[in-house]
Amino acid sequence: MEQNLQQLIQQYKEVYLAYEHQAQLIHIFIYSMFIIPPLVTLLILIYKDKLGKISNNIWFLINKRARIISIKKNEYQGALVGIVLGLVILTGLFSFGYYILQVQPKEHFPILLVLNSQGELGSYPTDLIPGENASVILLVKNYEGKPELFMIKVYLVNGSFNSTIGTYYNIVNYKGEWKQLILFSINNTGIYKIQFFLYSYNINSNTFRYTGVFTQLIVNVSF
Repeated sequence: MEQNLQQLIQQYKEVYLAYEHQAQLIHIFIYSMFIIPPLVTLLILIYKDKLGKISNNIWFLINKRARIISIKKNEYQGALVGIVLGLVILTGLFSFGYYILQVQPKEHFPILLVLNSQGELGSYPTDLIPGENASVILLVKNYEGKPELFMIKVYLVNGSFNSTIGTYYNIVNYKGEWKQLILFSINNTGIYKIQFFLYSYNINSNTFRYTGVFTQLIVNVSF
């Protein structure tokens, strides 16, 4: 078990580093899109006359037989500069919109839900007889802003004892989900709590940390 966990941790580190590298490239691209439009605009304003001459020469090459007066030249030059400036502004607006939607920090959180054995909310196995086999499905959704290695700890608790039903691990991509089947059986009568705690792996400390996300199922066992 320990060896499998270490392999999973190593796999998660590789996934995490690849995600961080991709995110850095995206950030560099977006920030460059903030810088490039003003620079292009400045260059256009500085070299407007030269660009006008170049555009006119291109126009003459395409239209060798056409006659054009100076007003037409100026109109064509202004139209070209306007088109370029329009494209620059659109690029800047697109970059700003992407930054607002994707790059700016957002509230990050995971979700932990208990589903019944059919994968639906409600109709949980809350009334059992001693020794009866039962199951639920845990649904974890990752909105942490990055891939996560999650750990779920499941406990069986009542007033007289506390036991571990199981510990489960899985790597979940950002905006991905994980469904884990939980099997359990309770041999003695009484009222029990099946508690589910969600942890995530912290690369910096190399430990699992409690996310603060918890849920539970109350089960009555009787004849």
